[in-house]
Amino acid sequence: MMRACLSIRSISGVTYLLLLICCHGNARDIHVGVVHTGNQECHLAEVTASAQELNNSQDSDTIVSVVPVEMNDSACALDQAIQQHSHQALILLAPLPPPCFCGGSERPPLPPLTVRTYQAGPAEPTLRSRVLDMFPSPDHLATMLIDVMEAYGWKSAYVLYNKQSEFYRCIEAMENIVTTRRWYTWFREVPAKVATQADRDSMDAILSDVRTSGRIHVVMMTDDDVIDAILEQAFHRMLLTSQSHWIITSFDASKKQLDSFRHSGARFTLLRQYPESATKTIPNWSDPMLTVGNQSAPHLNRSEETPNRSDPERTGETPSATELDRFELGGPGKNLSRLDRCKDPLSNTARLARDSVAVLADLLSSLEEQDTNRPSEGWRTLENCSRQNQGSKVTFRGASGDVSFDDCGRRIDVTIYIREYSDGQEKQVGFWTADGAVDMNSTISYVQMNGLLGGRHLQVFGRLSKPWIMERKHADAEGQRGRYRYEGFMLDLTDMLAARLNFTWNLTMGANYKGAIKSGEYDLVLFPMSMRPHRLKTMQLSIPLRTRGYFLTMKKSDRRLPGMFQFMAPFSKKVWLCFVAAIVSVSLVLSVNNRFNPNEWGIAAARGAVAQDQADNLNLPNSLWSTWGAAVGQGPEFLPRSYAGRVAAGTWWFFVLVAIASYTANLAAFLSQSSAQQQIKTLSDLAEQTDVPYGTYDGYSIVEFFQQSQEEPFKTLGKYLTKNADEVLVTANSRQAMDRAIEGNYIFISPTTYEYEILKERCDMVILTAEYFFKYQVALPFPLESPYVSEVNLALMKMAQDGEMDVLENRWFNKKKDHCKSDAAGATGVLGMDNFGGLFYFLVMGMGGAMAVFFVEWIWFMFRPPGDGSISSYSETNKNNKNNNASAV
Repeated sequence: MMRACLSIRSISGVTYLLLLICCHGNARDIHVGVVHTGNQECHLAEVTASAQELNNSQDSDTIVSVVPVEMNDSACALDQAIQQHSHQALILLAPLPPPCFCGGSERPPLPPLTVRTYQAGPAEPTLRSRVLDMFPSPDHLATMLIDVMEAYGWKSAYVLYNKQSEFYRCIEAMENIVTTRRWYTWFREVPAKVATQADRDSMDAILSDVRTSGRIHVVMMTDDDVIDAILEQAFHRMLLTSQSHWIITSFDASKKQLDSFRHSGARFTLLRQYPESATKTIPNWSDPMLTVGNQSAPHLNRSEETPNRSDPERTGETPSATELDRFELGGPGKNLSRLDRCKDPLSNTARLARDSVAVLADLLSSLEEQDTNRPSEGWRTLENCSRQNQGSKVTFRGASGDVSFDDCGRRIDVTIYIREYSDGQEKQVGFWTADGAVDMNSTISYVQMNGLLGGRHLQVFGRLSKPWIMERKHADAEGQRGRYRYEGFMLDLTDMLAARLNFTWNLTMGANYKGAIKSGEYDLVLFPMSMRPHRLKTMQLSIPLRTRGYFLTMKKSDRRLPGMFQFMAPFSKKVWLCFVAAIVSVSLVLSVNNRFNPNEWGIAAARGAVAQDQADNLNLPNSLWSTWGAAVGQGPEFLPRSYAGRVAAGTWWFFVLVAIASYTANLAAFLSQSSAQQQIKTLSDLAEQTDVPYGTYDGYSIVEFFQQSQEEPFKTLGKYLTKNADEVLVTANSRQAMDRAIEGNYIFISPTTYEYEILKERCDMVILTAEYFFKYQVALPFPLESPYVSEVNLALMKMAQDGEMDVLENRWFNKKKDHCKSDAAGATGVLGMDNFGGLFYFLVMGMGGAMAVFFVEWIWFMFRPPGDGSISSYSETNKNNKNNNASAV
């Protein structure tokens, strides 16, 4: 008979209820009002479905009739529903409105029993009814959150909340707990919705504060509607990193909401009232029993793969009118697209709604002998709770986990299941029970917090000083801003410290580093402070970072001509031009003498004193050739015949002799180091020489050391500096002394401040000394009484032990000058291609010019008229000679 009743699907809801009554005989009919809002259709559907499953159960002697009461229609909707129907109980899916008086009549009394599926707010009116809270109490939730955070090793947290969250009521309890446990928590209210630009700006300001404070442990105590928006803005604020961990309290937060951030590296913890296995199953009331009060109650886990009652395509059957009616609560024309949402895994509220039906069915049956229509005075004290709830206890495992209540209707034996989401995977890792036990096997590896610096955001001051902090070459072109405009030893060191000590930082650049230290506005100053006793009165210093000192530097010899044409260095451009002019002038003198002197080749050939072909021996071209041959030491091809020509040639030869000797001697000097660069290697060498002046900035402590020392060579150097102070000591600043050395003829006693500039940027300067002298150490400065010095020192020692300091030193203090061309004459005196490359270029150009002249001569010879020595004339003459020889034969 039961199966026959259940097979009827297409009849109306009223007929369906009548058939149920017939099928169940004298079954008791219970009217349950379900208070809901317009967007809770799926929750209402679960209440209706649960009631129908209970009604269809063979073991049930109760027929539950669900009467929907939508609170959106009017403020007095509940009062009107109570007057129209005789309700034995209420299920509250949404908060009740304030009391109202409709038509002047007082509000009718509420049913004697109410089940609430949400966390009641402080503004909700007191119910004069027995209330069972399906949602865990604020004290349970607060204790659970703190216990879970402690299980993760947290000692502080930043809590983002809004008043729509069901966890909002537990904030006060959390504050009381963290005070007793010496925790640090920061609470900030976020917008209920992130829909407008004002909402986004407000949210951005809050997340900016989270980042500035350096918090990496965040609790999101909001409703699930704003989770996506908050996480999206947090992602852009760089709050979702491999070091951050978020706990999301909403029981309805889903994996889909986190999948967009699966590659961020952030760790998420989700909370549920039901175990992982329950996500695929929900109870059905037609199968084996669990204890419900003093009776047996049906229970079964129904697989999610079971066809949905509201989906005709999956079942192949037409849903009953009763089932369709639950989706038409909003009146005619209601959009049924929400049906699709009901196919998703049940939300936490929907699970609580299903279990509410079972709770009411059992309690109302147990109160059958009582007058359920009589208004109850409610549970006002603990004594009333115990007295009125005797014999009405309920315990079973439902869709929302194990369900049981204390004498005051508060849910007890609560178990919260802990899940972790990381890298796109969600997994249940443990659970929390109401007795405070946390059983958890976390799959997430966590960054260890290191003392005070862990999780903090530091304000850091920096000053430009090569190579400690430098501006990037293409910072403007690449649009770099803030810290990324700069590079250097100090920035890399701070990044390494931040990775070890788990802090964040932002950089402020300036010039007054001493003021930054004294002001106390900055936690750390990135400047290589020399370790002097007097500095400890105004600051704290870390352990030494590097050993620094002084060295000798000067400009390379001006006689060194860089490039391929060093062979031209012995003579200036003016000398070379005058030399060329001298060759041309001497050639002109010889050619004029050849043309007009009666004893010279030209006139002598005309009168027959010499052969006619010798007349052009000293014409202008041959004179140039002979003069050039003598200039390069090869001797002239044609000698003058007259005495005037011999005087001119002899004078030229003597001039060439001196010029070649001077060039040769000077070239040897230019292809080797200058004497100062070669001889001065130590302070002793500097003290013994007097050719090149030397000095430094008179503000350096090394000047006082030289002047007061009684040891050599310091004593000699001190006397020199004192005697020539006006000439060699610079009073303005050290840069002036460096600029003077760049100009030349000055040896600068320089600190290592200018070492990077000389090695990496200047090719015209040379460091004379191989090692530092007057050494000192540099360290990181901290404000007085800074709490971070010991932690930073410990990290620096570990970095030195791990070799990280050597990596930084090699990166920024490598003394190789790869950017400059190698010196042609090193310490061994070996000459390289950059010394003689110009000569090879000259040779190649000369050979090329010779080939060009060859082609000109050949073409000229080919196209000369016959009889004047051309090829055709030569061929005709040769032909005639052959004919004559043949005739003779």
